[in-house]
Amino acid sequence: VFKGHSWALIYCQRCLSSRRGQVFVIGFEHKTFSAKNMRAKSYWQTQKQSCSKGRVALIVALCLMVGTIFLIIGFFVRRCDSGGGGGDGEAFARLIREADPSIRDAALGQLSSARIRAHLKAITARPHVATQATDPAKDYVKSHWTKTFQAHKDRVQMVSQVYRVLLSRAKLDGEKTRFEIRSANNSRVDFTSQTVEKPLTEHDNDTDIPSPILAYAPSGDLTGPAVYANYGTEADLQHLTKNLSISLNGSILLTRYGRSGRGAKAVTAAKYGAAGVLIFSDPADVAKNQSAAFPNGQWMPGTGTQKGSAMLSSGDPTTPGYPSLATAYRYDAVARGVCPPLPMYPIGYADAREIIDRLEGAQAPEDWRVRIRGMNLSRPMRLGPKMSGDQQLRLVVNQENFMKDIENVCVKIHGDIEPDRWVIVGNHRDAWGFGAVDPSSGTAVLMEFSEVLANLLATGWKPRRSIMLCTWDGEEHGLIGSWEFVEENLMMLKDVGAISISLKDQGSIESTFLQYKVYSPVYQVYSPSVVAYVNIDIAAAGNYSMRTSAMPSLRDFAKTLMDSLPEEVNPGKSMGQTWSDRWADGKSAMDSMLTPIGGSDYAAFIELASIPAIDIMFRADPKESSLYPMYHVRYESFYYVDTYVDPGFKAHLSSARLLTEVVRQLTDEYLLPYALNMSNTALELEKYFASVNGSSAIGAMPELKAAVTALGDSVTYFQQQTTAWDRQTVDRRSPLGVRRINDAAMRATQSFLASRGQPRQPYVANLVFTSGKHPREPSGVRFPGLSDLLTELPLGTATVAEIDRQLRDLAHHVRLAGKVLTV
Repeated sequence: VFKGHSWALIYCQRCLSSRRGQVFVIGFEHKTFSAKNMRAKSYWQTQKQSCSKGRVALIVALCLMVGTIFLIIGFFVRRCDSGGGGGDGEAFARLIREADPSIRDAALGQLSSARIRAHLKAITARPHVATQATDPAKDYVKSHWTKTFQAHKDRVQMVSQVYRVLLSRAKLDGEKTRFEIRSANNSRVDFTSQTVEKPLTEHDNDTDIPSPILAYAPSGDLTGPAVYANYGTEADLQHLTKNLSISLNGSILLTRYGRSGRGAKAVTAAKYGAAGVLIFSDPADVAKNQSAAFPNGQWMPGTGTQKGSAMLSSGDPTTPGYPSLATAYRYDAVARGVCPPLPMYPIGYADAREIIDRLEGAQAPEDWRVRIRGMNLSRPMRLGPKMSGDQQLRLVVNQENFMKDIENVCVKIHGDIEPDRWVIVGNHRDAWGFGAVDPSSGTAVLMEFSEVLANLLATGWKPRRSIMLCTWDGEEHGLIGSWEFVEENLMMLKDVGAISISLKDQGSIESTFLQYKVYSPVYQVYSPSVVAYVNIDIAAAGNYSMRTSAMPSLRDFAKTLMDSLPEEVNPGKSMGQTWSDRWADGKSAMDSMLTPIGGSDYAAFIELASIPAIDIMFRADPKESSLYPMYHVRYESFYYVDTYVDPGFKAHLSSARLLTEVVRQLTDEYLLPYALNMSNTALELEKYFASVNGSSAIGAMPELKAAVTALGDSVTYFQQQTTAWDRQTVDRRSPLGVRRINDAAMRATQSFLASRGQPRQPYVANLVFTSGKHPREPSGVRFPGLSDLLTELPLGTATVAEIDRQLRDLAHHVRLAGKVLTV
């Protein structure tokens, strides 16, 4: 009657969710019954009506047999749970094993700045752009990981995911993308912009460097008046059209980088009737000392041109909501409205000067003005649209969108005790050229970190949880590689079941995730599988200070680690001390640490799955540059990093140290480092709600009062729950009790995921910790979907009913998060 293991109750434990007695689970004839849920009375009544007396007797005998089995197994389970008895006791001890503190010094002591430098030099020997036919960076990563983990094939495997996606590039035939300044009668070309960035040293002289583009912008050949439009924001264009009565119809706008995204500038320009957009980097941001421009110093030269994507969404634009596999339905990206509506082109500030010097018309406001070396400063800066001698601007954009395979390359290191729980570490490989800062500084650190892991494995160390190291492809075009990965593995990333807690197999806890097998199931629940995502995109943008961003639940953890780790750049100080000196400005770690929203590969993990995430970066001095001067330009080479960004690679080594310790603790700590630190999330929600409560726009709509009150009540409830949660006592002798706490902490913020997504971004599920479709400054409200609606309300594209619904959605999901954390 009984077959294999299907008849035996292997494990009994007090009910973790209610603590109201015992939960017994048995399998009979491969059918699973639960004594808590089985409708016993109805079942036996049915049997009495249909069975003969002989069958009833057989059933009674069978019940006695099963009862006897329960008693026997209960005896042995009690022995196991108390850690008694031989092999079972040893297995139980492994389940409740704390992290080995000696691994910290063993790991940190192996990190080498010289090896990081060697990795960076090799990775950046050639350009590695996603649109290229070859990918030398991918080849290097595969070769290095194959060699590094050769001796650990039993525990480590390298895997690739290939997606066919829409990319964008300059056309190889036809006219070169450029702008021209032409005479009034169009008979003469007075100036032609550069079509490629001029090589300045032997280190940046490579024919595979692509021409400057703004990816996904449409092609076009147009001629019209030029207008300087500051940053090209809604407020800027309103000032031009309403305050200064300047018509933008048919004009080509010259704008500065900043204040809004590349594609958003085109959307706003099209709304006001413009025909095209040029974008340049303001020397005030990238060349404060123009006489020390590269190659004479760290600053961007006038020929430097910041390339980038102008797409208005993330992931492959042809497969929203689905991974870009052969089975996916393909949408038209242009018809979806995620490609910019106007031809766009990035230019260097030296070329921008040629336009600015010829503009006439109204004077530019003082805070709109730029100072470019060689510019005629003897007259005030003008806005146009008139140019000297009635010259006109011609813009030619010749680029194409095309389908191409991209490939993520990952290494999986199988965990020892909780192999179903994952710490994912990610860095993207693709760049806009050599990419020595973005992203290859992070790639080099990741390669060094992988060597440390391999060396630890060689000593017999086994991580408690599993580790996945990933190099994403296609990030620069719109976070594509990581986004497709999350879309493909979404259910496994955020919710996977069939957990096995097995004392028989030397003490392990396991479930299915990414092709790993399941041991004989004994205790089944459903729980998220990714402990955290750790992002290492730009490891070193400068050598000023560590500048980590993290989800609220991870902030105190990150700050504690920084306080404990020495910093190479500023000897005698910890990373945390330098952080406090240079970033905190008297604020707490909670207030001074930013939330990673948009901009890098953590976005997919946060926006689609609400997985706790942390981003590690050593920053440049913000008083000198918003990020670093050579962002996305040709001259971002190994020579530039080695000479100006981080001589000696001390900042790289500091990032490697923090990465190593973050991953070690998330991987090895029995109780997750952030499991009892949920109050920081409550504090952040209180700030978000304060922005709602203080919104004059919301206050002017009395019909929203009930919804605002509901959201406030939910935020208060969440705060009360997290306070009690963080103060609870943990029974570290109960592996399931600790597991329950860990899983609840992972699951709490996943309650912010809404199945229908944000009102203007239906494929973005996180209602709280994401970026919105529109910048948040106009509304002042920090909830992204709500901010989008408030921005659109005066334009007539949003309704009060939509705002009311979003407030109530937020109230529901915040309260749901609180319920997850019930002690």
